[in-house]
Amino acid sequence: GSTPPPIANDAAAEEPSTSGTSNSTPSHLSSMRSFRVLTECPLIVMLLFQLYPTFISTNIPTLVPHMMNGLSLRPTPTSIASSQPRYKELIACQVKSLSFLTYLPR
Repeated sequence: GSTPPPIANDAAAEEPSTSGTSNSTPSHLSSMRSFRVLTECPLIVMLLFQLYPTFISTNIPTLVPHMMNGLSLRPTPTSIASSQPRYKELIACQVKSLSFLTYLPR
């Protein structure tokens, strides 16, 4: 297999602005770029699969490769140094994703 590309360091979107309202930097992270939101997705998917088990067999083959790709992501040393909180959120997200993947065979 090939090595996945490093996570880009997008300083403008990494940390919420604490200086009030500013037109140059966002005041919050978009949910599409938030590891905190993504961290909760495996739990939500697991709950949905428990409620609707008929959807498991059709969705797992699509879902697992995306989760494996997310588990293989590695930030660059520069992005780790510049944003420790985001790095910790990435690791938490990967831990929850791995936990979900270990739940699947049950």
